[in-house]
Amino acid sequence: MKNVYLYIDQEILHQLHRGLERVQYSRVACAIRIKSLQCLRELLPLQEPANFYERVLRSFDEFAAYFEDVCREESHLPSPPCDEITTFRRTLQTYALTTEQL
Repeated sequence: MKNVYLYIDQEILHQLHRGLERVQYSRVACAIRIKSLQCLRELLPLQEPANFYERVLRSFDEFAAYFEDVCREESHLPSPPCDEITTFRRTLQTYALTTEQL
C-alpha cells in the first residue's frame, strides 16, 4: 500500500506538472484546479492514519502553489475561492493530528 501512497504523493503531481508545463494552457490549468479541489473534498478518505493526511497536506500545498503560479497568467478566469482552499487545508491539518496531539 505504501507504494500507492508514494505514487499519489509524487508521481501524479509530477506528471500533471510536466503536462501543463509543456502545453502552457493556463485556461486548462484553471479548470483542472477547480475540478481537482472539488474531487479532493468529495473523495478524501476519513479513516486513514494521521501520517496519510500529513502527506496529502504536503501534496496539497504543492498543488496549490503550482496552480497559483500557472493560473496567474489568466487572472480573469474563475478559480476556487481562497476560503475553500483554506477550509480544505484546515481539514487536512486536523486529520493530520495524531491521537496524542488531539
